[in-house]
Amino acid sequence: MYEAKKRPGRRPLPVAVADLDDMGRLVKLNDAARALAQRFLPGPLLLVLPAKPGLPDVLLGGGGSLGVTVPAQPAARALARSFGPLTATTAAREGDAAPQTLRDARAAAGGAARAFLDAGVLVGGRPTVVDATGPRAKVIREGTISAAELGLHGP
Repeated sequence: MYEAKKRPGRRPLPVAVADLDDMGRLVKLNDAARALAQRFLPGPLLLVLPAKPGLPDVLLGGGGSLGVTVPAQPAARALARSFGPLTATTAAREGDAAPQTLRDARAAAGGAARAFLDAGVLVGGRPTVVDATGPRAKVIREGTISAAELGLHGP
C-alpha cells in the first residue's frame, strides 16, 4: 500500500471498522472520543487514539496511536464486518483528491490494484481527522465535518 500510494513509509495507515465495538478492540476510547464517535460515526470522521498493544507496527508507523473510522459507505462497513478491520485509504496517491466513482478509482490506482468493488458513488466526504490521544481532542485536519460542528478547535 505504501508503494502503490507513494505514501511515506512511517506514516500510519488508517483503519476502517464496522462499529464502535470493533473500534474499542483496537484503540483505547476515552469519553471525548466515544462521544464524537457516537454522534458522527458512521461518517467522515477519523479518530486518532492510543493503540492497544499487539497491533502490527506497519499500521502504527512506529508510533503508539492509530487512526480509526466507521465509514459512511455501507459496503465498506459490510466488508469490515465480514473480514475484520481494514486499512482504509482511498485509491488516490498521496496528496491527490479521493476518487468518487469506480472509474475514478481505477484511474487513480493505475496497475497497483487487482480488484475493485463497485459500491456506487462514494458517500461521506473528506474525513475530518481528530487527535484524541490526549486529555483534550483537537482537529488535525478539517474535512467535511467542521471543527465548530465537532465543538473543537481547528488545526
